[in-house]
Amino acid sequence: MRIIIPLDGSLRAEAVLHPLTVLARRALAPISVTLVAVQETAGTDAHLPSYLAAIRQRADLVPFTVETVQVTGEPAASICAIAAQRQATLILMASHMATLDPLTGESVAEMVARCSQMPTLIVRPDGMAFPDLPRFTPLTMGVILAEARCEVAVVASCIPLAQAFDANLLLLHSRADTNEAEDARAYAKLTVLAHDIEQQGIAATRMVTHVPAATQLAAMIASGQIAIIALPLLAEGAMRQKAIGASILRDVNAPTLLFHAPICP
Repeated sequence: MRIIIPLDGSLRAEAVLHPLTVLARRALAPISVTLVAVQETAGTDAHLPSYLAAIRQRADLVPFTVETVQVTGEPAASICAIAAQRQATLILMASHMATLDPLTGESVAEMVARCSQMPTLIVRPDGMAFPDLPRFTPLTMGVILAEARCEVAVVASCIPLAQAFDANLLLLHSRADTNEAEDARAYAKLTVLAHDIEQQGIAATRMVTHVPAATQLAAMIASGQIAIIALPLLAEGAMRQKAIGASILRDVNAPTLLFHAPICP
């Protein structure tokens, strides 16, 4: 399992090293790490080689096979290219690494998540802390399900990461109205999905709520019910899912796993 960690020389970017050690305790396969530093103009950051060499020697990274890569180019595209070349399992990065892009309105972390083919775990250095979970304490990912036609694809895309880090899944469906019959139908769908998940050795729970998804997730992160928000990136359709995802990214300052799900039919 290879994890890509982009660094920009700041202490805040290095906040990802703690989540790395937590995930490593749970990993079911050996982990190798690639530390990536991107400079937009050649020669502007002469200190980067020594910086990467120093980070490589940190105690946090001693258990891993570590390589360092320094490249020049546009940050998001460069990180995605390196992740593809290394056939990475996961990109792990801080969310503060640049201001919002004036064209897309997205952070570098969001742009990386969209251009990469592998999941991106965004750590918020100034937000809710990544939990320091012992190996055999459950780690639960809260999965947002807001479009009935996409639910199977979203869950299928979550399963490999849950398996890799021995995590549980909580399936969350947020509904605006309070129709009891519709609630029951939504819960029944989640129950079918949960049974399918558990057939693959992953514990799954489900919840139908009338509280906005961002509010519900913030409360569950704060109470320790979930450790990570798992948020699908859907390329086509699924407008409600996209709107909920944008709200969560802006309003819930917590560890967030962005991952690609297949295009909904």
